Amino acid sequence: MTHGQVVDRSGRPVAGRLVSNGVAATLSGTDGRWDLPECDQPFVWVHRGGGLDCTDWYHRADEERVVFRMTASAGPRHRFGHLTDLHVDASTGAFGLGAGDCTAERLLDVVAELRDHFGCDAVLATGDLTNRGTLDDFVELRRALDRSPLPVFLIPGNHDHYGDQFEPDGPPATGLHTGWRYEAQLGPRWWSATEAGLRIVAIDWHSWFHGGDADVQRDWLAADLALAEPGTTVLVLSHDLMPRDFFDHLALVAGHVSIAGSLSGHWHTARAEIFGDEVHLNTGNPMFGSWDWSPPHVRVLDLDGGRAVGDRLRVTTRALQVESAHRAATFSAAPVAVTVGEPVRWRATLPGVCHLGGPVAAGATAAGGLVAVSWRDEDRLVGGVSLFGAADGASRWETRLDGAVLARVAVAGDDLAAVTIDGQVAVVDLMSGERRWSSRLDARRGLWICARPLVTADAVVVGSGHLHAGLARADGYELWRRTDLGSHEMYPSYGDGVVVGAGVILGMPSVEPSLYALDATTGDTLWATRATTGGGSPAGSLVWDAAANLVYGLSHRPELFCVDAATGEERFRVPVAGHYTWSAPLVVDDAVLVMAADARLSCFDARDGSARWQVDVPVEEAAGFAPYRGRGRSSITGPVPAPDGRCVTAATDGSIWSVDPGSGRLARLVRLPAAVTAAVVIVDGVLVVATADGSLWGIAVEGP
Repeated sequence: MTHGQVVDRSGRPVAGRLVSNGVAATLSGTDGRWDLPECDQPFVWVHRGGGLDCTDWYHRADEERVVFRMTASAGPRHRFGHLTDLHVDASTGAFGLGAGDCTAERLLDVVAELRDHFGCDAVLATGDLTNRGTLDDFVELRRALDRSPLPVFLIPGNHDHYGDQFEPDGPPATGLHTGWRYEAQLGPRWWSATEAGLRIVAIDWHSWFHGGDADVQRDWLAADLALAEPGTTVLVLSHDLMPRDFFDHLALVAGHVSIAGSLSGHWHTARAEIFGDEVHLNTGNPMFGSWDWSPPHVRVLDLDGGRAVGDRLRVTTRALQVESAHRAATFSAAPVAVTVGEPVRWRATLPGVCHLGGPVAAGATAAGGLVAVSWRDEDRLVGGVSLFGAADGASRWETRLDGAVLARVAVAGDDLAAVTIDGQVAVVDLMSGERRWSSRLDARRGLWICARPLVTADAVVVGSGHLHAGLARADGYELWRRTDLGSHEMYPSYGDGVVVGAGVILGMPSVEPSLYALDATTGDTLWATRATTGGGSPAGSLVWDAAANLVYGLSHRPELFCVDAATGEERFRVPVAGHYTWSAPLVVDDAVLVMAADARLSCFDARDGSARWQVDVPVEEAAGFAPYRGRGRSSITGPVPAPDGRCVTAATDGSIWSVDPGSGRLARLVRLPAAVTAAVVIVDGVLVVATADGSLWGIAVEGP
């Protein structure tokens, strides 16, 4: 047995305080004493919160007698900043290309911003705290924690287990799943605490799934929650979103508590999923731009008795290290109050923000062309689609879905198809916005769908990673599903596939084969191949040249590749100068134009890939609007053809450029007051642009 006592700062007993060894849990008695059975876990720890803190909140389990000395909290904590995937790195090369220095000093700046600008009382950090998981990385992290102006509650991620890859001479460990470095610097890898009436339970997701201690953590969680008061609201911290059966199990073993939801990271993406009354929030990176092109950011949780209005967690998502006017950029609508003159014709406000997807031409009426725009609002945890007139920006209708819509919509005839990031698919009537049908893809481990639906005569094809499905266009009936094209542990695809006749062609990141042609009504594979050699899987959206029956796309290397749409046979593969991008190449006449993520525009011959010209678009630096960068010149917007024979493209500094496809000669059309992080479209001589503040702009680009 392990014995001990819980006392206050004067040495008086503290009764009813939970103490655990990571397997069993107990409450201290009236004399403050407690006993726990021996186990093979390294620590015993005390439950913090409820007005009491403990500086030395954990001790080694082999100590003969453990005393926890509780002190009064500095004050009630009601506002938490959620950080994740810090990737603190003590080596010379920080995480990701151009990410900057993920150091203790940088982290301290982030925490200070949470306190000074967002009024946070504490920080929840859900894993990948370090980049390599080495002792040096943990020591660097510890330097920040020891000087942090706010208390930080921590759990490990997969990178925090990777130290053996870089320090093979350490103590014996099991492959990639060692936890001793984390424990040596930070203590228990799973624990519980209470803040503002909310019980926070934290688990080690990586070792749960890959290190063989799932049963241990499951037993501990049941023992911990068994001691919670009936009706207690519970928030789960994990590095990756736990599968649905995890929460189903909680409902069985702890039916007396109420699950508010969870906080996680891992995907370097901001994503919200609502399941009944539960809210499950993934957050992106705080010290460099995320994989989904959102800037460095944080989620701020306001806890009021554990729940907020509407029985959901109250949350705001805000960019870091930017001017206050741009803090909501890419997360919720906060239009910048600036008047822009010619050639801007009109400005409209979206219900949320259009990020990654972009406006889509949606047919026409007697009054002119129409534009459909998908959007999300991470503060209200909603998303949807809106329709506007291209000539005047007048709103025609708005349809809300049950989650964020990052993907562009697809328009086919009178049908408009949209999909939320977590797998709700809907087809609405284009003219009225009335929903024809809605269906939800069931995925036990969650979905990250950022690629647009692909609509054929009979089917709507959607999916990402480990799940793709074909739904009947008429009523949403599931025709087929494929779970063998990818895996849960692959990056989401932000690039769109393409419809080719009755089939679809998909680009699959981080797996091989990486290009699949499928029959849209059966899901059968027509052909499969590599997008490039050497594992350079697709990144940007695919483009079909119907006249030549060729498909073009971009890889992460980056490379421009071209394959035969009928067979998948490679026609050419050429390197592209610059950083990888999610945007689509443009095929115009006999040329292919490519905008790389660092705003380098290149032109290639469409038939053999030979280089014609390259130009650096003179855009200004933007804060974090590119994957794994702190600042830099960037663009996510591929060029589109304009009526005068030129092309138009945009950059994250808000600038819009006209390009001569023959020479690469540039002319700036206008500078908008917010970042452009979505595709653009031209309808009836009007360039329609969504900016990251929730504005929609109509800009005149008529030909001569």
